[in-house]
Amino acid sequence: MPTSLLAAAARLLSVGARVSIADENLDPQAELPPIVGASLAGAPYIPRAIQVLQRLKMQHSAYRLILGGQAVSGLSNCEFHLLFDSNTTNGNIDAHLADALGFDLSRLRPPEQTSLIPAYELLNTEQFRQYLSCEFSFYLSQGCRYLCSFCAAEHSRPVVGSNSYVRVRERYRDPMTVRTELNYLVDKAQSFGLSEMQIYLSNLDLFQTPDTLSLFCDTLLEIKARVPWFRLRIRALSNVNSFLDVHERAPELIGKLQEGGLFRLGFGIDGATPRIWHATKKPHDADGCVRAIDLASGLYGFTVEALMVCGHRNVDDQESIAQATSFLAEMRARFGVLPRPHVAKDIVPGNSGWSNPENSHVRDYLLTHPDGFQMLDYTALPSPLTHPHPEQRAATRSAFIAMCEMPGALTQYVLPVDPSVSSQEREAAVAFNLRRYDL
Repeated sequence: MPTSLLAAAARLLSVGARVSIADENLDPQAELPPIVGASLAGAPYIPRAIQVLQRLKMQHSAYRLILGGQAVSGLSNCEFHLLFDSNTTNGNIDAHLADALGFDLSRLRPPEQTSLIPAYELLNTEQFRQYLSCEFSFYLSQGCRYLCSFCAAEHSRPVVGSNSYVRVRERYRDPMTVRTELNYLVDKAQSFGLSEMQIYLSNLDLFQTPDTLSLFCDTLLEIKARVPWFRLRIRALSNVNSFLDVHERAPELIGKLQEGGLFRLGFGIDGATPRIWHATKKPHDADGCVRAIDLASGLYGFTVEALMVCGHRNVDDQESIAQATSFLAEMRARFGVLPRPHVAKDIVPGNSGWSNPENSHVRDYLLTHPDGFQMLDYTALPSPLTHPHPEQRAATRSAFIAMCEMPGALTQYVLPVDPSVSSQEREAAVAFNLRRYDL
């Protein structure tokens, strides 16, 4: 379910815009309307957005493409317009969105106060049934206070050229809006004959704002009491330290979450040595990781996913990469952890590497060869662009494939589609990648 797109649609509906939802995964469109909005889940989708722009140009003399999503926020205004033409609007900037569509900016409600129900009502019955029959993302919060350097999501980050930081705090949606919306989805699922919903919470770190999270727990328990025959199966991500802090201060909150439907928790481990964690600004240590996994799986009974980002450019070496692989294997053997490995992509729109002047040559290459943004996929094998040192690239590739082949591993690796190689090699990579979804 394209939750971020539905959130954008709901905001536009609130100012009186006429909106329809087209999901080309389910229903390819022969002809596009003259105004199209698309949400980019990450930098690898930039080439697809350019294809949509090209289709619009071919089909309409007057057109408007509106782009949103975190990948767009990571681009400067100049970079955005190098990739897209003057008829393309950055929809993440409310003033630009209002100007492009001609509505009064003061009428546009913040995302946190906007119900998605009007957007859900745009979906046809079969489409909605399909979305609710498999795992979907539920928009609960945005933003993370931690400084992890490789992360391209909305999080705290250093200001380039200074010792200061831009601090980001988690922003929850209005609790009553969340309550009404989740009850609506439960009732809709039941009307489709479903007995459960599988939900992936949008929180970057589930436990960083425990007081507000507790209000969400109350909603979960109210739903359980109202429809005890219906099951919520919830998956979420957590920072190791945030989880341990809540365990120490308010363990009953974790118990309430478990009772309300949380069954699977993913910890961002992302390395196995103090040197790597320090370099990437991960705030935990090995003892904390093991303790969090032990408590989550043993005391609380969660299925634990271990997110392991490895191969950090100019930081990881063969030894540290091997240690990350061994740590993941050990956690799998001791606690039944499900490995979810990724390849570090240290220069991605929105993360610290993208804004570093030393990486201008990589930025320039991608801006002039935008198909190369696919190589920034965290599930793509390392390429010469992302990992220029051959030894580190080979070690990262070998370790990542080994992690993906561990029992229970959740990641399906894809091949980089490198603009610098032959068309035959690119076509072979595209064919290999088909249907290898990151689930």
